[in-house]
Amino acid sequence: MYRVGDYVYVEPAEPKLQPHIICIERLWQDDTGEQWLYGCWFYRPNETFHLATRKFLEKEVFKSDFYNKAPVNKIVGKCVVMFVKEYFKLHPEGFRAEDVYVCESRYSAKAKAFKKIKMWTTPPGAVRFVPRDVPLPVVRVASMFAPKPDEKPPAEEEAAGEEQESKVADKDAVVDK
Repeated sequence: MYRVGDYVYVEPAEPKLQPHIICIERLWQDDTGEQWLYGCWFYRPNETFHLATRKFLEKEVFKSDFYNKAPVNKIVGKCVVMFVKEYFKLHPEGFRAEDVYVCESRYSAKAKAFKKIKMWTTPPGAVRFVPRDVPLPVVRVASMFAPKPDEKPPAEEEAAGEEQESKVADKDAVVDK
């Protein structure tokens, strides 16, 4: 049973992708009897365009400017998206930690830009929030596009390769006297 204000995972069109996260804003049944939902889609960092140097909160998602419908039969589970101001102090009852996300910013796909949310406006859901025994630490993680600590960025690798080639060329150079 789903209701307005629920956050749900919706099966992606492509099989290797993670499920979409949607906040239900409307539910209805069409003339053929198929049930539909309409709502705001939330994006994971890997679904946004961003600089490789950007850092994200662990479990961060972004409220997008994309609203669309989806068949209710494509829902594969429930989750919760919490505003950053409550996420570290509260947790939703009855949800596993992997199904709870934090949202601090909006993401505009058209402008490819992030903007911090001042007022959290999503339809009220039926989830009950209780205080955490110990507040979560604020942890920011590197973008999936950031180079790993043990690898050089591609531009540095090319420059290092060219520098090595010039040293080899200098060593093999013949000097006429």
